[in-house]
Amino acid sequence: MRMYSSESMLKGTPRFTRINWSRKQAREELVSSTAWLKLTPRNILRVLSRGAIAVSIVGVCGIAIYYGTIYHYLISYWPVPDEIEGVVPRHMFYLARYYEYVDQNPAKELQALEWAQGMTKDEAGLSDPSSLVALDIKLRVAKCQYDTGDRAAAAQSLEEMLPTIQSMQLGPQVTYADDRYNHTDKWISPDMFMYRLATVLGKIYLDEGSASRAMQMYSLGLQAVKRMKAGIAESFNPDHPLDYTAYDNIDLKESLLTLQLGVAFYAAKDYDVAETLLQSTLQSVRRHNVRYEAAPYITVDPRSFKNEWLCLDSRAMLYLAKMRIDSGKLGDALPWIVSGRKQTKLESTFHLPQCIDCESGLISQLGRIAEAQGKPKRALRRYRQAYQYSRLNFVQDLDALAADVERLESMM
Repeated sequence: MRMYSSESMLKGTPRFTRINWSRKQAREELVSSTAWLKLTPRNILRVLSRGAIAVSIVGVCGIAIYYGTIYHYLISYWPVPDEIEGVVPRHMFYLARYYEYVDQNPAKELQALEWAQGMTKDEAGLSDPSSLVALDIKLRVAKCQYDTGDRAAAAQSLEEMLPTIQSMQLGPQVTYADDRYNHTDKWISPDMFMYRLATVLGKIYLDEGSASRAMQMYSLGLQAVKRMKAGIAESFNPDHPLDYTAYDNIDLKESLLTLQLGVAFYAAKDYDVAETLLQSTLQSVRRHNVRYEAAPYITVDPRSFKNEWLCLDSRAMLYLAKMRIDSGKLGDALPWIVSGRKQTKLESTFHLPQCIDCESGLISQLGRIAEAQGKPKRALRRYRQAYQYSRLNFVQDLDALAADVERLESMM
């Protein structure tokens, strides 16, 4: 076969040139260029070493990006107040925030807070008991104590802070929040302190069986939230997306306290008031759902990884069902249970702690209905299902569910 050589084509010469390819030469060049692909011990070791280096580089980069992102989140949305001086104490507070929102380990969060508190106790800006920053630290420590089971210490600390916070509420609502986020609800302010204190102390009183004291605390918290809500409404800017977020999240705080207040009235057997409060919670969830469908990107608080709106309606439905079972209206209770379980069994919610507790409670109410209908075997099956569901999902408080199982087993 004849063809133009590249040289003759470029120069425009008319002569023809035969190009002869040497098969032996081509084969030798191919072998020499791919010699490193042979499965020799040296080549295998070379590939493994290069792969290990690549994996190490990717791993180090991934870890750096992850913790760098977390650190940026913490310093952006949870800035440490300027009153706290020193590099180590400030990073201890960032570490506490990490264990609060990212890793969610109350014991380690408490340890980091206590270390930071010990390092800063002699600083001028924190020595005053009425310092906003000092109160913020004490509230965080008390919440960690409650979460780790030390309720007595948490209650004592919160009760000592209550008069100070109440007196501060009479003055101006000063904030040390970062100026970039002044349009959001203030985390460090007297009204927010009252909300945080009432949420924890009300739970402690309710756990102790003191429904009246719990109602008093939740009422104080609701009053504080309503004042914050009014302040946000006055400075609301419809052109600023995060203003919608702030309003939605203050509405969430109001809904959570309304639910807890309804639970306290349920514990006090005042079913009429409890019904009103629980129905109000359901209406708040419906309003949130409308806002979320319209603009889902503006209704999630950028400072938190948790969406506490999820299963809030199911928790209200749980107590609405309980009230009807207590009143002997078994047929009226069943629709509330079915509606509540629609939310707790979703793929996006079933793994959340608040949804796990709610699902377990709704299943146990099915057991109560079966027991009231004279069907002990079905009731026992439901109680066991609720117990196993809670145990497999690492719910800590299993005593009440275990007591129902043991009671039914002893009757069989």
